[in-house]
Amino acid sequence: MFGLMLIHFSFPLVLLLSIIFKFFPSWLTALGVILLHECVHLFFSYLYKQKIKKIVLYGFGISIKLHNQAFYDNYIREIVICLSAPVFNILFAIILYYIGSEPALYLAKLSFLIGFVNLLPILPLDGGRAFRAFVCEKHGVSRGYKKSLLLSKIMLICLGIFSLHTVFFNFNLSIILIMAFLVTNIIFEEKQINLLKYKNTLYSKEKLKSYRFSKIITAKENLLAVKLLKEFSINKYNIICVTGKKNKLLTETDIYEGIEKNGVATRLNDIDK
Repeated sequence: MFGLMLIHFSFPLVLLLSIIFKFFPSWLTALGVILLHECVHLFFSYLYKQKIKKIVLYGFGISIKLHNQAFYDNYIREIVICLSAPVFNILFAIILYYIGSEPALYLAKLSFLIGFVNLLPILPLDGGRAFRAFVCEKHGVSRGYKKSLLLSKIMLICLGIFSLHTVFFNFNLSIILIMAFLVTNIIFEEKQINLLKYKNTLYSKEKLKSYRFSKIITAKENLLAVKLLKEFSINKYNIICVTGKKNKLLTETDIYEGIEKNGVATRLNDIDK
């Protein structure tokens, strides 16, 4: 189940800054709560028999990479794995709050904050990944990914505006580093859209071995085949009903093979069945 453990360059950087700016104890405590957060992710990944590709230790968190994280063959499973940890953080905070001691109240605030922030629909946070899985299921890979990125950017701008007061009137290095981390990841996620399409192309034939559900798409025969990619669902095998002079049924495998054979200018009526 477990893969490679990696340490990102931001970890020693933040460690050094925490010592220089004297927030090492609070940083270490937050890292402990985040570790507990990730253990919940690992537990639910184990329940769903998901294989861990690698675990990356960042300055402000830990990231778990799954082998098949780009393909939501079961979007409910993806949402459960993503949201399990932040929900746990909030429940854990409630329990600590009722304990009532000063250390417990501090941990309660920290746990609630980590849970709340991770529920925000910003990639690569848990809420953003859950939202991405949902919209990819409803609107297809390309369109769903773009919608999730758009919402991430809007939320990130709102979060940045909200943080301006803290940055300018009460200098907080942590907020600056977290915002830099999120902006960097948004740029990275944006570059993954085309890669996701290509990986889904390779994966399409494998769907037939395990998928019992299909999605029916109706399209005109003169439509460019590549335009259908944004309509494809990841967790269903796509069947295309082509209308025109010669009505016919095509599968997503036919579409991918047609594009591979004839190029991106291929229209549906150019694909032989």
